Amino acid sequence: MALQCVVKVCLQHSTVVRSLLTMSMQSWNNTMTRWLKSLKSNLNLTRRSQNISIIGFILPYHQEQRI
Repeated sequence: MALQCVVKVCLQHSTVVRSLLTMSMQSWNNTMTRWLKSLKSNLNLTRRSQNISIIGFILPYHQEQRI
């Protein structure tokens, strides 16, 4: 009985429900894009640190070769 009332109210306020749904979807998309951006930046940071470690490994090797 209560469910029927809720459904009736939802049908009466379908525009409100739709706007709420679109708002929630937009916010979800925003959070997803933010999360992806942070993930990308983290990946870039890890890549940079790997490059630095590789350079740190190669530089002494080159110096040894010169000697």
